[in-house]
Amino acid sequence: MDYDSLLNRGKAELPESVESKARFEVPAARVHLEGKKTVITNFDDICDRLNRDPDTVAKYLLREIGTAGARTDGRITLTGIFSPAQIDSAIRQFVEAYVMCKVCHLPDTKLIKEKRATTIVCEACGARYPVKTIS
Repeated sequence: MDYDSLLNRGKAELPESVESKARFEVPAARVHLEGKKTVITNFDDICDRLNRDPDTVAKYLLREIGTAGARTDGRITLTGIFSPAQIDSAIRQFVEAYVMCKVCHLPDTKLIKEKRATTIVCEACGARYPVKTIS
């Protein structure tokens, strides 16, 4: 057998999807309105999936959306009326800036505060780089 026939046979026996991109999926925010307040009921689930402290995610979300809010019982209440698209967009921005490794593009990272700087440390590839501190 020559190389080309072995290669073609190998390709024919591969499954449709060799690698799955679904390893890391952030759940969509479950949002409902209570008067003039917006409530994200699965906030703790989102934070668990991101492997981030809920206070950190809440601080970023409130700053990014530009409102006040409070966390209670696994949910967060935002002052004002916001669409699920606005909230999901802010969470995606958080994931890109503070969860995904910029080197290997995997979510296996930790946020570490060193003195006054915040650093992302990737547990998959070992990369370390500073990020803007969430204030």
